[in-house]
Amino acid sequence: MIKINNLTKYYGDKLLFKNINLDIFSGEKIGIVGSNGAGKSTFLKIIAGEVEPDSGAVKTTGKIAYAGQIAEEFDLNNISKDDFITFLKNKNKLNLNIEKLTEFGNLSGGEKTKLVLSLVLSQDVDILLLDEPTNNLDATGIEWLINEINKFGGTALIVSHDRSFLDKTVQKIIEFENGKLSVFDGNYSSYKNQKEFNLNSNKKEYEHKLIENKKIENQINKLNNQAEKIQRSAKKVDIKTRRLPGFKTSIEQKVSKIESQAKSKQTRLEKMQNALGERPYEEGEIYYKLAADNLFGKMLINIKNVSKNYGQKIIFDNINLTISNGEKIALIGDNGSGKTTFIKMLLNETNFDGQIIKNLNIKFACLSQDAFNYESSLTIMELSREFGDLQTQFLTNLINMGFRREMFSKKISTLSSGEKMKLKLNELILGNFNFLILDEPTNNLDISNKIFLEKVLSNFKGNCLIVSHDRAFIDNICTRKIKIENKKLIAIN
Repeated sequence: MIKINNLTKYYGDKLLFKNINLDIFSGEKIGIVGSNGAGKSTFLKIIAGEVEPDSGAVKTTGKIAYAGQIAEEFDLNNISKDDFITFLKNKNKLNLNIEKLTEFGNLSGGEKTKLVLSLVLSQDVDILLLDEPTNNLDATGIEWLINEINKFGGTALIVSHDRSFLDKTVQKIIEFENGKLSVFDGNYSSYKNQKEFNLNSNKKEYEHKLIENKKIENQINKLNNQAEKIQRSAKKVDIKTRRLPGFKTSIEQKVSKIESQAKSKQTRLEKMQNALGERPYEEGEIYYKLAADNLFGKMLINIKNVSKNYGQKIIFDNINLTISNGEKIALIGDNGSGKTTFIKMLLNETNFDGQIIKNLNIKFACLSQDAFNYESSLTIMELSREFGDLQTQFLTNLINMGFRREMFSKKISTLSSGEKMKLKLNELILGNFNFLILDEPTNNLDISNKIFLEKVLSNFKGNCLIVSHDRAFIDNICTRKIKIENKKLIAIN
């Protein structure tokens, strides 16, 4: 069990969360969601005992295993001999090369993630704390992880932006938003439905209160106008009438009565305003504008009898594929199956046997996992000047992606991976490309950015080739799925 009392944490002068109280019971599987920088990872680290809160306390019962986002931070020396033996039994399911374990620094991101997760899940623990565990995992690895979490009998807290993964693993969602924590029963899809219902209900209630407040304000103004009108009318009466006994008293009584009514309504209005609360929080709209140069003709790319090998290793063996105008294709396959090589062949960045015939008017734009090829000493503002007449649009897009104006003076080298990814996405937004090649574009993006990117790519009039292990992302965008398996391209219905 995990008991959290009055937990507060700042990051510098930024409040992450304040006075959190929460009980997490044995056996619960909980997903943790929220925008980048909301405090999700810090929350896990506090529970793991790696970060101290500014105030409050966390009490845990049982042994804890924690796997953070960066595999290099994992301490291999903490693994017992028995746990390592269990790990060795699991490693074949993950296609790990055990001979490479002594060269941890040379492993790929996917191999490091698989190694750390397998080691963590091999331990005899009561509480699992996993931070973005599906990052760098291929479809096989994700399915393995889903099965392992579902078999785990203890408590699991999982930070993830993978909606499909959360739907299959958790029964409760904790949301960090705008400095507050909210708890929702059910998986991710259930949480989204509840959140949308709550937001609409809260907006209606808030708007109703605003209408009631305005109604009282109008009544107060009307009463004040009546009092002023009576006083003005009294001054217009001739002097003889004004000197009549009781005239002044009568006017004062009428005005006093009206002012008393106005004062009573003013008191009521102040109470209603105090009870109004904050406007229901909605995430800012993220603006992506992708324009595409027109392409004419039905067939864009025709791959004929293509083979590719690196030395003795065969990557593709006599593959054939036709890509038609307007298609959005998901290219899927296990890590190491040849997805990156396939992209390089399309872009003529590697040699191959066979033919790839392309429409002469194709204008490719490629966003890869390692495409942050910016001069690290540049600030965001200095980078924006390279876009000439589009500088204002470049900066406006960044603001709508969640950047703050004061960030424009920051050096690119100090940005997070997610922020650098957004810079690269912004380049695609401003270019008139008609064929986008996106290699794991959702890595390091939070869910709100993923959802809006989905909408924009769905409405994009050009073609897309998307390499991604985020099932929900490709299901919401792609019109066709191609899997690389056994050195061939296989169409998936």
